[in-house]
Amino acid sequence: MKNNNFISPKAVIHKSAYIGNNIRILGATKIGANCYIDDNVTIGYPSKNKLNEMIKSRNVPTDLRELDKQSEEETIISNHCCIRFGSVISVGTYLSENVYCDSNSQIGAFCKIGKNTQLLYGARLYYKVIVGQECRVSGFCCNGSVIEDKVSMFGELVHSYRKPVGGLTVPSPVIREGATIGWRAIIIGDVEIGEDSYIAAGAIVTESIPKASVVLGSKSKIVPLNEWHGKLKENKTD
Repeated sequence: MKNNNFISPKAVIHKSAYIGNNIRILGATKIGANCYIDDNVTIGYPSKNKLNEMIKSRNVPTDLRELDKQSEEETIISNHCCIRFGSVISVGTYLSENVYCDSNSQIGAFCKIGKNTQLLYGARLYYKVIVGQECRVSGFCCNGSVIEDKVSMFGELVHSYRKPVGGLTVPSPVIREGATIGWRAIIIGDVEIGEDSYIAAGAIVTESIPKASVVLGSKSKIVPLNEWHGKLKENKTD
C-alpha cells in the first residue's frame, strides 16, 4: 500500500507510467509506457456477472485482496493512455494506444477502444462495447454497441425492450464510420446508422439510416446529406 493505493501483485505497470493517489488496480492488468493514471481511478474491476455470483453464493469480499481474486481476465491499458480522475475500467477491457478517458468515465467489462479515441466527461460504456479509432464518445452506450472509426457520438445508444423482463439478449445499435450522433440524440434497438450520416441533437431514431443522411427531430425526418442546406453544410470547412 502506498498513497492509499492498492495494486494487485498480478499487475504489470511500466516504470514510466504515472500512478496517482487512491488508485485501485486489480487482477492481471497491464499498463503501458507513458500512461497517466489520475487520482481515484479503478482498473480491472470485476464484471457485474462475477459480482452477482459472489452475492448469490454469499461469498461477498470483505477487502480489496479478496476482490482482486475475482478479476481473472487480463485488462490492457496501452502506451500513452490518459485515465482521468474518478474513472472506472472493468476487467477484460482493451484500450489501444493514446486513448483519453475524461473524468468519471465508466467502461464495462470486455470493451475494446481504438487508437486515438477520446471518451469525454462522464462517458458510460457497458458490457462488450466496441469503439473504433479516432472517435469522440460521450453519453451512454448499451451492451454490445458498435461504433466504427472516426465517429462523434454524443447521444445515447440503447436497447429496444418489448417485455419488462431483465436479462434478455437483444440486438444493439451499430454506428458506421464517420457518422455523427448529436447531443442527447437517442438511437434505439437493432438499427444501423450509415457512414457519414448526421443525427441532429435530440433526434430519436428507431430505424436504420442510409449513409450520408441527416436526421432531424423526434419524428426522425431523413434528408440526404447533399440536399441539406442547414447549418451543417454552411459550417463545413473541409
